[in-house]
Amino acid sequence: MNSKFLVAGLLGAVASNLLGYLLYGHLLAGMMAAETMPGAQRAMEEIRWPFLILSNLASGYFMAYIFSKWANITTFSGGLTAGATIGFFMSLIYDFIFYATTNVMTMKGYFIDIVATIVISAIVGGILGWWLGRK
Repeated sequence: MNSKFLVAGLLGAVASNLLGYLLYGHLLAGMMAAETMPGAQRAMEEIRWPFLILSNLASGYFMAYIFSKWANITTFSGGLTAGATIGFFMSLIYDFIFYATTNVMTMKGYFIDIVATIVISAIVGGILGWWLGRK
């Protein structure tokens, strides 16, 4: 692992956390609450931050690893496309499993989540591609 990869993963984690906070915590908060079973979402003061941070770190390093080790993505546009693709498939996987096996959210809520995940993953991917392509 080189320093460019380590910084890329950290940048991805920070961007993912900030974008998630903006989208889920503010822009989509009311809409997602209306589509989620009462009591299923934690209030902001009840969020288990260490686990949310670990999740964002895993996401940032997952994409940084794919981009740097397997796909050689080194541009913003390449990262944007790859990030959107990864976000699309990953969200389909976990959202459809949750819809099939739980009563946490409506199908509309899961589709909103899929779109939000694609947006976040695309932007994070663009940032990672830009960073990994820097000389």
